[in-house]
Amino acid sequence: MNEERPDLEAAIEAILFVAGEPLSRNKIVSGFEDEDRAEVSAALDRVVARYEEADHRGVMAESVAGGVRVEASESGARRARRHRHRGGADADLRDLAEGPLQE
Repeated sequence: MNEERPDLEAAIEAILFVAGEPLSRNKIVSGFEDEDRAEVSAALDRVVARYEEADHRGVMAESVAGGVRVEASESGARRARRHRHRGGADADLRDLAEGPLQE
């Protein structure tokens, strides 16, 4: 089918954002037990492509170590650090600018 599925793409974005580490494609796709694997894989491809192609985003998705991760883009991280050093960020923003969310 491979038609756009904003619901799947949003869920994949959220999963990548909170993971804090690269996730294998298989782990991402297999987590959607009630969905067609081809649809989930296509949605993952669209998410990664959207974030890889956009230079102006504050975050980026990249394929690393056989998986996918989301992190601050170079320009996004630079701006977040500058904002933090100017005293404009609260504790949550400082934590995000310094690295991935840890539980």
